[in-house]
Amino acid sequence: MTEKKSIYFNYVSNLLRQLKDGENQKAKEKIKLEVQKHLVTEYSKSADFIVNRMIKLKAVNFIKIPVDFMDKFKECISCYVNGFDLSVITLCGLIGEQVTFELLKTSEIAINGQLLDNRRKQGFMLKTQENRLKLLEKVGILDPEPYGKLDQIRIKRNQYIHPTKILNPEKDSLDMINLLISVICKLFEEKDGAKHFIKINQDGSRIR
Repeated sequence: MTEKKSIYFNYVSNLLRQLKDGENQKAKEKIKLEVQKHLVTEYSKSADFIVNRMIKLKAVNFIKIPVDFMDKFKECISCYVNGFDLSVITLCGLIGEQVTFELLKTSEIAINGQLLDNRRKQGFMLKTQENRLKLLEKVGILDPEPYGKLDQIRIKRNQYIHPTKILNPEKDSLDMINLLISVICKLFEEKDGAKHFIKINQDGSRIR
């Protein structure tokens, strides 16, 4: 049986290449108008899609986490609202691991009455995510709820890295990112940040 194949063609990129390489000014003006028309149509079509996906996300409270960590978190949300489900799944797994690294680095952890020094912590960072999660729960740094959610992210991410069955990226990406948001808000919520909210009544007036 002949394998089905799809063709990828970026219409706008092709037009822009013609615009760059062309010399006829009249033709270039025509191409500019065509690019503008196509972009307006494309992005107006995607606006509803983006809004509908944003509505499905859990609310994010004020959180205070390292800049590199925050960049990945914002990228993950951006990928979700734009429909890049496999990227979301990958980033959720990556950020879930970074959560455990951050907790290991910043927490005082004692095993059998002895505090772990940086060298021993580094040893745990080289272990699997499953082992790190079990350690953090065992010593009481992770409560059962965030432990369970991070473990769900780990398991689902592994199913995509080693696929053995048909999966549903659209559903799984939403489940994973909402699990991740829930964990990050619980672990890193900035309590003082709430004072920056402008609270609004149902009638639209500001709460004093």
